[in-house]
Amino acid sequence: MHENEGITIILPVFGFGEQGLFEKTMRNATVICREDCEFALLERTFYKEAKKDEIARKLNANVNFLSEIPCFKGWSYKSIMELFNQSPLQEFKKGNIIYNEDDESEKMYIIKNGQFKVRYLG
Repeated sequence: MHENEGITIILPVFGFGEQGLFEKTMRNATVICREDCEFALLERTFYKEAKKDEIARKLNANVNFLSEIPCFKGWSYKSIMELFNQSPLQEFKKGNIIYNEDDESEKMYIIKNGQFKVRYLG
């Protein structure tokens, strides 16, 4: 994208108009082709259905992941799904301290990916 005096030139592989996927609003700009163009058009209804499918796929993958954890073996799919809905995924960066020795123990951490080390100070 290049901007010049209130004009934005949009190059291939960039998209525009994405607000229309989320809510019904009026456009706040005019888009004019500077040359012959070809667009992939994504409609709000299809986007919402695709998003639902993606959310369902991710939920199913996470429930299957949790069902493999020994303490959840034998739990029903519904129970694990409810557990997952109350257990958001959290990302940590390299070097982050997850918790310290002597911190109050309130949570179980289930590693989905990545490696960590445990350091005993006492």
